[in-house]
Amino acid sequence: MQLFPLQRIKKSLVWLTLAPTLLSSPLVFALTSIESGQTLDIDQNTPLDNYRARNGGVLNSNGANTFEVLINTDAKFNAVGGTYAGRLGNAGVSITNASGNLTDATVTGTRMGMLINRVSGTTTGSNVVISGSRITGITAGIETGGGSLIQLTDTQVTGSGPTGIGLNSFGADVSAAGGSITGGATGVRLRADAEGVGGGANLSLSNVQVQGQTGSAILADAGVTTQIQVLNNTRLLAGNNILLDVKDASTATMTVANSTLQGNINIDGNSTANLTFDQGHMTGDVVLVDDPSTATVTLQNNSTFTGRLDQVNGVTINSGSTWTLTGNDTVGALAMGGGNLKFAYQQTQQGLSLGADVRLGDSQWLAGVMTGYSHSDLNIEQGTSGTIKSYYLGPYVTWLDDESGYYFDALLKFNRFHNDAKVGMSDGTRAKGDYTSNGVSASAEFGRHIKLEQDYFIEPYGKLTTAVIQGKNYDLDNGMHADGDRTRSALAEAGMTVGRNFALGNGRVVQPYVRAAVLHEFINNNRVTVNENNVFNNDLSGTRGQLGVGVALALSKEFQVHADFDYAKGEHIEQPYGVNVGLHWAW
Repeated sequence: MQLFPLQRIKKSLVWLTLAPTLLSSPLVFALTSIESGQTLDIDQNTPLDNYRARNGGVLNSNGANTFEVLINTDAKFNAVGGTYAGRLGNAGVSITNASGNLTDATVTGTRMGMLINRVSGTTTGSNVVISGSRITGITAGIETGGGSLIQLTDTQVTGSGPTGIGLNSFGADVSAAGGSITGGATGVRLRADAEGVGGGANLSLSNVQVQGQTGSAILADAGVTTQIQVLNNTRLLAGNNILLDVKDASTATMTVANSTLQGNINIDGNSTANLTFDQGHMTGDVVLVDDPSTATVTLQNNSTFTGRLDQVNGVTINSGSTWTLTGNDTVGALAMGGGNLKFAYQQTQQGLSLGADVRLGDSQWLAGVMTGYSHSDLNIEQGTSGTIKSYYLGPYVTWLDDESGYYFDALLKFNRFHNDAKVGMSDGTRAKGDYTSNGVSASAEFGRHIKLEQDYFIEPYGKLTTAVIQGKNYDLDNGMHADGDRTRSALAEAGMTVGRNFALGNGRVVQPYVRAAVLHEFINNNRVTVNENNVFNNDLSGTRGQLGVGVALALSKEFQVHADFDYAKGEHIEQPYGVNVGLHWAW
């Protein structure tokens, strides 16, 4: 060891520290002590030893391999490379009311890997910067005391034991950029300092992976008040699928920005969670386990949330953000500021159409009139249902060139709708209302039926459809009032059908087929305003793909039946399945 002039580095016996309250180890080690005004430099050629710097002493390590390092009371530890190993229940590095700067270091401990701490009765903690390092312990990778400031960059922090915690923070402010924080049980645990030092256990994560291998990614408990930032592609992984668990009268305010989460958030034990998504995305549920707990959720700047919000006190959906509901939800207040709600629903429709047409002279054109009735039942998973009865009448024309296979169909249809709604409320009751409206639609399709060998065929086509349904104001029997804008649709479709005809004899033909299509909806603004200040926009705009299979059976020239199954998915709509069964009788 190199000693600086007029300074003496002492060998002494000390109790090695273990925890934020400076508990002592049952064993005593000889160590090298750096006192006030002293600086010690060690490197890879320095023999194995353990060190203590205190009262302003400085320990500099350049690739040294050591046992325990203790940095106390205004001392400093600067490490570039090297390994620092704690033995017999001790941390590899303990920093108490002091500072440290570690780069490319490996720190291990047989209890916690690193302890960043303060002496009981003091009001400030330690300041530590760690870059490109590996910190590993059994019970915790890093354990902190109140008032400490910790900055992690591209560092791996691991609590490897089966009940291990990656970062066990008692009232510290921790920021991490890059790297990972992993616990055998919990990724990060946030608790208040035992003496109330510090403003809470705050956490900022930027492009970090936090994982609780068997438990939660982040646990806030024991009455802590915490601010959590989940930023820039941070990933939260949880063995129990709970990304954030707020318990025991704790308060957590979490912002998710430019990150995508998949899992659940639980609030329990008279706790509070305030969640904000700012260009953030989450698939999962926010669940209040007990009544005294509270939660709010805010979506802004094109954020998306897909899942349940159960017993949540308030939801705000702003600036192009979307909440897609997947189950039964209970929300105290809902505020819409340019956002969207998406409901999963099932529609069952049945109906009857009658038509009569005549050939126009000797041409290949047919002109006719059709009329009909349809009945649709809507079942929305949130306890809401509805019935739509539609009566319609309209003219149509069709043209088919038998030689070339080209065809053209056009239809103009006038509808009268009778709507009956039963709306599920947050208190479990249902409000009822009904109204009537008128609509008009038109469609035109052009395609070609191309016969191939062995009775195969292909049928490319293009189709344009437009519709307008009258806007309507209506009331529910609980006093709610809705103002519905005019509903519009402008849909373009291009696709192809591929199939084969199998002759069964006696004029019977069976025709299996596959159809694929691309559709684009041009209208993105169909709004309903509820109670004057909550605006809902049914936006189905954008491009979607559709794939279907089916079979048609001609029992005679006059009588045909068909059945098909299809799936569609786009930016703002997904149809998991559609089943259509029908029959055609001509005479």
